[in-house]
Amino acid sequence: MKHRCLVSVTNSDVTNRNALLLFASGLQRYGCKQWSLHLLYPDDELSGQVLNWLREMDFDTHSYPLSLLGDPYAVKFLLDDFVSDIGASFDEVLYLDPDHLVRAPINIDAAAGEYLFVSSQIPRERASGASMNFDHSNTSLIFGNPMMWRRVLKTWRQEYDRINAYIPVRFREEVAFTLAAARSNVSLIPVDESVQSHLSGIDHSCQLFHYGGDSWQARLIKRCVGTGCILRCLKREMFERQHPFSQWVYNEMEIAVSSAAPSIPWNDGQTLP
Repeated sequence: MKHRCLVSVTNSDVTNRNALLLFASGLQRYGCKQWSLHLLYPDDELSGQVLNWLREMDFDTHSYPLSLLGDPYAVKFLLDDFVSDIGASFDEVLYLDPDHLVRAPINIDAAAGEYLFVSSQIPRERASGASMNFDHSNTSLIFGNPMMWRRVLKTWRQEYDRINAYIPVRFREEVAFTLAAARSNVSLIPVDESVQSHLSGIDHSCQLFHYGGDSWQARLIKRCVGTGCILRCLKREMFERQHPFSQWVYNEMEIAVSSAAPSIPWNDGQTLP
């Protein structure tokens, strides 16, 4: 049997933290026991209450210093420390952003080869007008064997620093990951939508639903997640403010929130929405 690791990251931002708590609760609900669960965070950025709850959800937690400040997405560079420390002890490593709803046991496999699975690609024109002559990969999901991980991670930060002046911060770490993979001769293959789907193209049978991104719906959902009163906030947006919001997405969020662990420490101690 393969020794498999699922890892996510978060920081002190309340939206990211609440998203992680909902994600962790979903993993528990669907019994993803084939995965060793790990959470990475910058030193001193999570409370003892949150860390204790995550450990009750079978997460191992790891804190590392974060040297790159001013970029909310740079927390993903903690993956370099993690893979260097213990990544080699696993046959496969799956990274997921915390802003996922878990809808089924996660079933994904990687055959031998010089590639990593990633999320769907982003067309070059979406990179806020950045001047690029290639599409770059969304890094909300990254999956593969530790050897391929290490090859890309070796130059990820170097590419990030190289493009710092001309790629907007919203896409910088993703573009850098794509460039690092090309430099390392590692192919990036978009994962099948039955594993992960998005607001831009919902597969109703997906195992994971990624509600993050740069669309107005993604920003609205994340704003509601940040309140800790998720369903109340979404209802207000849908009915009082009459946003043309996806009923399917609302239903999935309702299922996720209503089935979340009762002890979930929303906003470091608020009650369940």
